[in-house]
Amino acid sequence: MELISTALVSVEETEEILQIPTSLRNRTIWCINAMSATAYRLAGRIFCERVNEEMYLEGYAGRSVIVPEFPLTEVSALYLDHTREFGLDTLVPPESYEIDKDAGLIYLLDRLTPIGRRTIKLVATIGYTEVPADVKQATIEGVSWLLDRFNDHAIGVASISSAEGINTAYERYLPPSIKDVFRGYRVERV
Repeated sequence: MELISTALVSVEETEEILQIPTSLRNRTIWCINAMSATAYRLAGRIFCERVNEEMYLEGYAGRSVIVPEFPLTEVSALYLDHTREFGLDTLVPPESYEIDKDAGLIYLLDRLTPIGRRTIKLVATIGYTEVPADVKQATIEGVSWLLDRFNDHAIGVASISSAEGINTAYERYLPPSIKDVFRGYRVERV
């Protein structure tokens, strides 16, 4: 089993911190991959840097370009072309737009986006140069939580009081402390 390219922590770092034997490496990799995917889903953004990522986006005759993955570190090229040929004459000069890096938005200053699918071509660097420390920590805690669930330990036990007495049940959901870190990076965009 291999680590996905967008994994938020390394296998070696995780094994060292959680003191996981190498005999459980495949299980550890599966947990890292699963928790990294969960982080991306809850945060709604990319954490690992991708350089010169080429994207084709939809235009809607507005003054902004909404980049689906962010933060947006650098824009190498932005093309607006209703014919979808993206020649040099459709390249937007950098002085004609402003970038909100953290929200993944490009604001056009002197033009509108063409209407239609794939009428915008963007070449950009997205993601963080280094995965934020709190995201790494939450990912490792999530891996630990998943491994404990694999091993069927009584982790995540909830005691519930009822009229008949106290009932014990196992928590099946990701702990809020981990979810909150990932959700803290979500930016709602309209």
